[in-house]
Amino acid sequence: MLVLNDKEVKYCRLLNPDADLTNSYLGISYQGFLLTSIGSFTYQQYKLALEICNQCLLESEQMFFLIKSKNKISLCCEVPGLSIIKEPTESPD
Repeated sequence: MLVLNDKEVKYCRLLNPDADLTNSYLGISYQGFLLTSIGSFTYQQYKLALEICNQCLLESEQMFFLIKSKNKISLCCEVPGLSIIKEPTESPD
């Protein structure tokens, strides 16, 4: 598990190879990992976010990340097979 600041990651459009181009979604790129958000938490829920992330790590072989932004903490995981269809940028827009 890594805990990152949102300034350390880049946002991109991702595509699952089992879907068509109309099913792309916002994802995150970090040092070769392509990540998708699977939950978000307030800063008051930080301890809960850590606990859930640790539980995910115990139950899966995937990589998990907590990404802190200005207003929330996102729980993200690596999903094998995803591809980038829009190059990474600094902001999610």
